[in-house]
Parts: sequence; structure tokens; C-alpha cells
Amino acid sequence: MEIGTILVNRWGYEQTNVDFFQVIKVTEKTVVIRQIAKEKVKEENLIGCVRPVKDNFIGEPMRRKIINAFGHTFVSLNSYSSASIWNEKDVVYTQYA
Repeated sequence: MEIGTILVNRWGYEQTNVDFFQVIKVTEKTVVIRQIAKEKVKEENLIGCVRPVKDNFIGEPMRRKIINAFGHTFVSLNSYSSASIWNEKDVVYTQYA
């Protein structure tokens, strides 16, 4: 995890929402992240793809804990959600009818 790393969070019930975050500060056990904008790459019916817009901050800074488990690195966002390192591929979202 380093400054500039982009994280992705997929969440939702009966739909898949996607949020992106960018790391702006790193310590040994925590990161400071900010939510960043996303752009739609394509959309058809109720399914589409998005990608992050680096450095286009839309949220306030948040300090979060880094978790290393099961061979992956995550950032805990809250009690029910975490973000993982974005693999630089478009991310699928779905919408509720």
C-alpha cells in the first residue's frame, strides 16, 4: 500500500454499487483515504462498468486500518464493508429495476 493506490469497494443489496478511494497517507497499520469520482465506461439495461478518476476527490479524508488476510490486503471501511486494491480493470455494477 502506498500513496496513490486506488481501492475499490463493491456493496449493495439486490444491486451492486461501486465506490473508489485513493490512498493519500500511509503508516505501518493505517492509511488515510479519500473517495474519488468514477466514470461510466459502458451501460446497457441495468448493468454497466465504471472506472476511477484518479485525484478527483469527492470525499473527506478518512483514517482506516489495513488488514492483511488470506493473502490479500484490504482496508476496513466500516463494520460490514472493506475495500481492496483496484486491479486496473473496469468494475461491473448493477442497478435495481
